[in-house]
Amino acid sequence: MTFGSLRESVHYWTAGLPAETDLASVGTTDSGTWGQPFLYKDLAHVIIPKEFYWEVPDPGRFENGTRQQDISSLSEALTSAGIEHRLTELVLEIKLY
Repeated sequence: MTFGSLRESVHYWTAGLPAETDLASVGTTDSGTWGQPFLYKDLAHVIIPKEFYWEVPDPGRFENGTRQQDISSLSEALTSAGIEHRLTELVLEIKLY
């Protein structure tokens, strides 16, 4: 979630963590995992699920599945970097507000 969406319409993106190639110096890139660019300084609330469902409905074909994310290792890296967060069995949460 971004600070802008806190003011305008509370919504979350349902995609995995951006690929390393989606990361730029000041934000995520356009057309990457998150579909549009986001400035890092604008991220307000990030919830990273351990597992999430995805689907791609294409004409004549439907793909779906689940994806696992290693939130335990991410938690260790965030702790080492001094970044406050909350880890549960289901999600890793970072609040920046």
